[in-house]
Amino acid sequence: EEGLATPAADALIATLDAQPSWSALPLVVLATGDDDHRLELLARLGLSLGVVTLLERPLRQARLVAAMRVALNARRRQYEVRALLEEREQREQVLRERAAKLRASEAQFRETADAAPAMLWVSDATLAWTYLSRSWYEYTGTKRGSGLGKG
Repeated sequence: EEGLATPAADALIATLDAQPSWSALPLVVLATGDDDHRLELLARLGLSLGVVTLLERPLRQARLVAAMRVALNARRRQYEVRALLEEREQREQVLRERAAKLRASEAQFRETADAAPAMLWVSDATLAWTYLSRSWYEYTGTKRGSGLGKG
């Protein structure tokens, strides 16, 4: 409580405000007085109970240790979540890169197939046509895209 009433409190508030969105830096405050006094102190500093654990002084050592363990476990879980989010982003980036390579490969195939002096087509597992070359359309005299889905 004494530390929050000093100019250093501004630095603490700035540090809390600068935390990334995934982070909620745990803060344990040992305060005296009634509940209204402690809540008024937090409100004056712009803090909320979601970030702060308020403990009334005097307190037993076991209570302080338990509160610190809870705060540290919460912080550890935040880092675990952040690591999972970073891992997910990396996997998504790999998938985006692979999809881009696949699109480029498909475009190269279509360009080569359209330039070939033969009718070429691609069928899916149900034997429906998913690609027909330019020469197929020229030979059949049909409009581009009209044969897709048939087989």
